[in-house]
Amino acid sequence: MTQDLEPRESGTTAQTKDPENKTGLDRLKDRLYRPGPLVVIFGLVMVVLALVIAFLITSEPPAPRIVQKAENNVLQAAPPSSEPHRVYEETFGHVLEEQVKQADFALLEALRKTGIDMQRLELSDVRIKEDNGRRYHYQELRIPGIRNRDKFLLTLQECLAKRVPGAFLAGDGSKVVNIDIDKVRTHSIYLDRSLPAPVYPAVKGPKLVIVIDDVGENLAVLKGLLKLNLPLVYAVWPMGSHTTESVRLIHKAEHDLIIHYPMEPKAYPKVDPGPGALFTSMKAGKIRKTMEKYMAMVPGAIGANNHMGSRFTESGPGMRVALSTFKKHGLFFLDSMTTPKSVARSVAQKIKIPFYKRDVFLDNVKEVPAIIHQLRKAERIAKRRGRAIAIGHNYAVTLSALRQWADLKDSSVLVLPLSRLQPE
Repeated sequence: MTQDLEPRESGTTAQTKDPENKTGLDRLKDRLYRPGPLVVIFGLVMVVLALVIAFLITSEPPAPRIVQKAENNVLQAAPPSSEPHRVYEETFGHVLEEQVKQADFALLEALRKTGIDMQRLELSDVRIKEDNGRRYHYQELRIPGIRNRDKFLLTLQECLAKRVPGAFLAGDGSKVVNIDIDKVRTHSIYLDRSLPAPVYPAVKGPKLVIVIDDVGENLAVLKGLLKLNLPLVYAVWPMGSHTTESVRLIHKAEHDLIIHYPMEPKAYPKVDPGPGALFTSMKAGKIRKTMEKYMAMVPGAIGANNHMGSRFTESGPGMRVALSTFKKHGLFFLDSMTTPKSVARSVAQKIKIPFYKRDVFLDNVKEVPAIIHQLRKAERIAKRRGRAIAIGHNYAVTLSALRQWADLKDSSVLVLPLSRLQPE
């Protein structure tokens, strides 16, 4: 019997080498280990990896907490704010009062850029003046101990040119330098301590009221404001996204609550005051009906102030109907003074409704140093005149500024709710 010259292979080995006997997994491995598929797989892996890296680079980090523990530095930066893209107030860039605020901020910028400690800036006095019917804050300031005055003054002029084109420096710059805006003197800055301390009238306990407008949108900021050890007044917008919850929180904290009532601005329709606004074209009955509907959305209010309203508050007939309706509901009226031609005071005197008027806007410039400077203005006005009313807004940056100012405010000035301040 003929014998095989080569030994037989085991069954397993034979199946592996015989293509017909290979399993599906073996055939798949053979195909994957070829150069072409390997290149395709490697390419797919690299594409996925690139997409992951791109996502990590471009994705935004989590938003910071709005309320942060403030350091002792009053010029600490505010946390980034994600305010809603909604117009709440009119633009005051053409008004001398707003130009003065921009000049204030230019001064703070010049200090920062020249490396001067901003806390050297002393606000000695503030007086409310008028020029052709335009009200503005004339200020006397001191910045002692500036080593390189030429550099500081040059930087200040550059900062002014960017923010207030009509502003110029006047004076020799040796002891005092002045800021003139369109030939109106708005600031006197003393570069040494030669300025005598201001003498204030004999008033008993200067008083300051701080009102927060536009409440009803950002609940996180409202909750932070309510935690401050300050008796703030909250002006709630009737048609805010969170009006009902805001009213509940304010009542629970036992703070003054007023209605931030929308009225027609001069820039309408480009600037829209929102639902429920009062317009000069409305008949008296329409004004009353509209007011009754929207006032009911802010129960427990003790007063009202105007949201926008630069056109409506100049209208005698419209304001007579509006203030009479507020009076019917037992409310006082606070004029936000969005126009120097407001007739609210004269109308209030005729119909005998309690009346107040705003002295300072805090946060038209949404920067912590600028807001703190406005708060200091309000303090000085209170010390000179015995009282002052400041209006800010429900902004994260305003919360940051108030947190820092509260620890360093002038202890001689009493911050109190509007309900404890006598009407004008």
